[in-house]
Amino acid sequence: MTYDCIVVGAGFAGVSAARILARRNYRVLLLEARDRIGGRAFTLPISTRLGFPVELGCMAIHGYDWGNPVRTLCEQLSLSTTPAPSGSPELYVADKGPVDSDLAKKLRDCLLKSTPTNSTAAADTLSDAEEQQMYAALARMSEYGPGIPSSDIASKWMTYSAGVAYSSGRDGFVQGGYGRLLQALLDDAGSGLDTRLASEVISFNKRDTAVEVSTKDGQIFKARTALCTMPIGVLKSALHKNSSFFSPPLPHSSLDALSRISVGNLEKVALIYDKPWWPSEPAAFQILHLKKQVPLLVIPIGPRSGAAKAGLLVLVHFSLLTDDLRSPQHLHETIARTLVPHLNTIPQPSETFSSDWATDPFSLGAATSPCTLSTSSTPLDFTTFSRPPVNWEGTLGFAGEGVECFHRGSVPGAIISGEREGTRIAAFLDAQRSLL
Repeated sequence: MTYDCIVVGAGFAGVSAARILARRNYRVLLLEARDRIGGRAFTLPISTRLGFPVELGCMAIHGYDWGNPVRTLCEQLSLSTTPAPSGSPELYVADKGPVDSDLAKKLRDCLLKSTPTNSTAAADTLSDAEEQQMYAALARMSEYGPGIPSSDIASKWMTYSAGVAYSSGRDGFVQGGYGRLLQALLDDAGSGLDTRLASEVISFNKRDTAVEVSTKDGQIFKARTALCTMPIGVLKSALHKNSSFFSPPLPHSSLDALSRISVGNLEKVALIYDKPWWPSEPAAFQILHLKKQVPLLVIPIGPRSGAAKAGLLVLVHFSLLTDDLRSPQHLHETIARTLVPHLNTIPQPSETFSSDWATDPFSLGAATSPCTLSTSSTPLDFTTFSRPPVNWEGTLGFAGEGVECFHRGSVPGAIISGEREGTRIAAFLDAQRSLL
């Protein structure tokens, strides 16, 4: 069977594009290397049993009141969303306990006065060495989103991806998790969509009358067009291993742009307990680990009191990827000693779950980072790589959070790019049909 379009990757970009094409009555094949849909959006299956979502990938609707397309899609698909609780996370020092409220305000005021190129500019107002250490650890919260050292971020390009990518204002959540939205998008695509999991793509080849997409298990699929939504890290790896991954090869301008786009890392660890033991307020905790000079962001999930199961979702800084502190047991012990030092016995987690986006062969990183000094990248690189290769004559396209200049590294970026390419390919197919 020859399809109208083969979409590679069933994350938000691929699903969004496939939905547009299928609803236009085009025959679409959606290929996904994993045994599940979602890519780096991963609501754990145990969420249904627990009664609350456990997200190891994306989890928040940033810019909830600022037009984030996630909220709009949820409204269109009759899915509920909810705003995140207001207020700043409560500040703690690892193994010592809460930070005095006046000092916490002082530290955060210093951060507001710092600059992208000098995060320590305001720290001279801090009185002693420990306060300086606390500030240095807290300042690294700004590295969670980019997933790379702040010293490597090209600050002059930050407005292209920070504050623009729906990151202003309060956050929100999809009730039930992002997995519900992905499934709803697939269901809304209708019967014209053929989805196949565990289908790792190993090559794209342009023939005279079709594009051939080959998979690792030996299958060759044909279509009039193809859309690649593979993560940037995976694409780079594939091209490094096989220079003929795309045949004909991508133009030098595309390959040069791709080489300058970097990928950051952020991992999550979910600790599930038989009942909550931590303070019922606030909505999150920032734990400053002075020895490691990093912060831990700890977000309670599920019930905040009572006897029902609940959990703690820990965001792990990229500098801890090979550190013992990253292990669920070490995190549990550090959090317990810090939040409730007066308790002699803290129940062990009944279940733990960890992401591994950095080494997962189908992600090789959490998301693309901002433009970096080390690669001399600019926002134009995202745009250049997003353009259909001229030598493929409109039959090949790219989408994903890594090819969206203004919303890089975000769910909106994935959705916007997927919808853009889905619409472009539909117009291409419409034009081809009119010539028949």
